[in-house]
Amino acid sequence: MARLLKIIGITLGTIIVLMVATIIFIVAFFDPNAYKPQISAAVRDVTGRELAIEGDIELSLFPWIGMELGEVRLSNAAGFGDTPFARIDGAEVKLRLLPLLRQQVETKAVVLRGLRLNLEVDEGGKTNWEDLGQSGADTTGRIPPATPQEPAPSQPRVSLAALAIGGVEISDARVNYDDRATEAHYSVEQLNLVTGSVTLDKPVDVSLNSRFSSNRTPLKGKLDLKTRIGFDLAAKQYRLDDLVLETTLEGSDLPNGSLQARLAADVTADLERQTASLSNLTVNAYELAASGRLDADRILAAPTFKG
Repeated sequence: MARLLKIIGITLGTIIVLMVATIIFIVAFFDPNAYKPQISAAVRDVTGRELAIEGDIELSLFPWIGMELGEVRLSNAAGFGDTPFARIDGAEVKLRLLPLLRQQVETKAVVLRGLRLNLEVDEGGKTNWEDLGQSGADTTGRIPPATPQEPAPSQPRVSLAALAIGGVEISDARVNYDDRATEAHYSVEQLNLVTGSVTLDKPVDVSLNSRFSSNRTPLKGKLDLKTRIGFDLAAKQYRLDDLVLETTLEGSDLPNGSLQARLAADVTADLERQTASLSNLTVNAYELAASGRLDADRILAAPTFKG
C-alpha cells in the first residue's frame, strides 16, 4: 500500500510540474499580439468594419484565465464619417480556470474603461448600427445567401445557474446619440457603473452615476442611482429594492432654472401578468415631499395607473 501511495504521489507531482511548465512556456513564448491582424480580419469579414487594436493584449492563465486589452477602436458605418463607432481605453475579463473543468463559469469583475459610443441617424432615418445585426454582411451591406451546414455535434453546455461574475465595472463612459433627421442630440457622459457579484439566484447591488444633456428640451444635469436588483427569469419577475435616485437638473424650462429631486421606492414588475408597482414611494423636490404607492397594469401594451 505504501508503495502504491508513493507511486500515486510521484505521478501527481509529475503532472503538476508538467502543468506549471506548460503554463510558463505559454506565457513566455506565446504572443497574442501577433494575431492582431487575424482578429481584425475576422471582424471585417463579419461586420464590414475595421477593428484597430492599438494597445497590447495580455494573457493570464492560472489561477485566472483571461485577457486584458488596451485601446480598441471599431470604425463607423459607411456614410457616417471617420469618427469611430466605438472605442475603449481598456478592458479586462478573467475566468477562474479550475471551475471551467466542472462546466462552471466564475469570473472576476468585468472591467471596461473609457467607453466612447457614437450612435447616429442620418437624414433618411438610417442608423449607423443596423448593419451590425446583419451577421455576415460585407462592406456594401449585402448579406450573402445562406449555405447548408452540417448539424454541429452536441457540445457540453455551461448552465446559466453555474454562472458567477465577480461584478461589472464601467468607468468614464460616454454615449452620444445624434439624429440628423429630427436634429435631436442626447449625450450621457462621465458614466460610472459598479455592481456587486452577479449570480442568477441572488440580488445584485448596483450603483450608477452620470451626467447627461439634451437639446430637444434644453436640459442638462447629473444623476446618482443605487438599488438592489432581483429577478426570476423563468417567471419573468423583476424587482428593484431600496431604489434611490437623486438628480440635479438645469434648464430654461424649469422653475428658477434648476431642480434638485430625490425619489425612493421599492419597484416590482411581473412581465407575465404585465403588472408593476412602486411601494414605499417618496419624492422630494422644490422643498415639497410626497409619499404613497403606485400600481400599473398592462405595462407592455396600454399602461394604466392607480395609486
